[in-house]
Amino acid sequence: MGKESFVDITLGRPDPERSMEEAANAYYAFPVSHEPPNEWLKLLKSLYSNKSISSCVQSDPPKGATTNLKILFESSFGQSTILMLCCPRNDELQAHYERLKRNVKATNRSYRKILEETGKATDSLRRKRDAEVKARKKRIADQINGLKL
Repeated sequence: MGKESFVDITLGRPDPERSMEEAANAYYAFPVSHEPPNEWLKLLKSLYSNKSISSCVQSDPPKGATTNLKILFESSFGQSTILMLCCPRNDELQAHYERLKRNVKATNRSYRKILEETGKATDSLRRKRDAEVKARKKRIADQINGLKL
């Protein structure tokens, strides 16, 4: 997927039919705007496995609260990706949602940067290959032009 064809992933409103509550935790099912590439999903997962994430901004969940993210794929109406946010049942959802929203935006930025870097590397290889082809053609043309018929 080229950088020009990537459209930012956005969160939809949590689906109450897919969201649920257990004794200690609540699970909120957030649909995404469209199918994210696998590399994008890996980047998002890495944010939730990074321990430094839990201690930043004022809108973060209360100290000591943990947020887990599960990525589910459902195929009942075609394939769709659901981000399942798991947090303590008594926590305020808004703080966890704000974190998820920031992480989705950060993942979009990181993914675009990867696409850009990959594109630059590909462009560089293409220019190098084109220069080599041009040099070979010039050598052949010089050989042919130097031929005494």
